[in-house]
Amino acid sequence: MLHLLNSIQTLSSGLKEYLFDTAQRYIIKKNVYLQKPGEIPSQMHFIESGLIICYYNSGKRNITSAFRREGDLLISTEGFYSRTETHEYYKTLEDSILYSLSYSLLQTICRNFPEFNIHLRVLMERNARLNEELLYLLRTERAEGRYNWIVEKFPDLLERAPNGQIAPYIGMTRGLLYAIKARKE
Repeated sequence: MLHLLNSIQTLSSGLKEYLFDTAQRYIIKKNVYLQKPGEIPSQMHFIESGLIICYYNSGKRNITSAFRREGDLLISTEGFYSRTETHEYYKTLEDSILYSLSYSLLQTICRNFPEFNIHLRVLMERNARLNEELLYLLRTERAEGRYNWIVEKFPDLLERAPNGQIAPYIGMTRGLLYAIKARKE
């Protein structure tokens, strides 16, 4: 976590020490739920290693809304900040190492170390830009263009996550994803 945050802007020694002393480190096995619908998210997570899928159930099927991996911030933005129930599942797809901050700890850090707001803003902007880019592609690109996007942005994701979870993320059926992959190989 400290390496990630330092890559954005050098942490002051006081902030670095405080984060080292207060952030909770979790080693989590594959296929563990970090969050389920109806829960109020209690923590935000900095992913040191591993892969997390974020998805919701439409009643008929699971729809992937995001993948988060090493170097990413995992947060249920609305639920975490507004202290309301979430509608998404967060599940580890690989053994993962997370550093987590509770809502109250985050408030304390931001109050006592205003510089941390810069780190949060940069990480939140990364998530927002990625979500906006995907939303644009879903509305404007044909299936092959969306496939090319995922290959360009996340080349390792095709090896790390099942096709059945990748396909809804880029707005296609599993069969169409298989067909596109077969044509590309």
